[in-house]
Amino acid sequence: MNHDTVRGSINVDQDSPLLLSIPYDNGWSAYVDGKKAKINKVVSNLMAIDLKKGHHNVILNYQVPGLKLGWLVSAIAVILFISFLLVVKSKDKLRNKL
Repeated sequence: MNHDTVRGSINVDQDSPLLLSIPYDNGWSAYVDGKKAKINKVVSNLMAIDLKKGHHNVILNYQVPGLKLGWLVSAIAVILFISFLLVVKSKDKLRNKL
């Protein structure tokens, strides 16, 4: 387990859901035996993954929803701000020459 991934393995005697004590959030994605699995919202607001009988390796990954968009907007804002400063500086140089 690290800050955005939970890994584990489980043996299941019969087809059944794996109930996780992690609150449901759209940022989670699940993989069972390397294949993407659907996460169900159960018991108020917890997560469950349907498992077939047998041994399984389960990986849960979390990515903050909107994080990539937030980085993009921030980068554009910084570029625009620097561009604004360069324009103001070049206008000041032109005024000083006159």
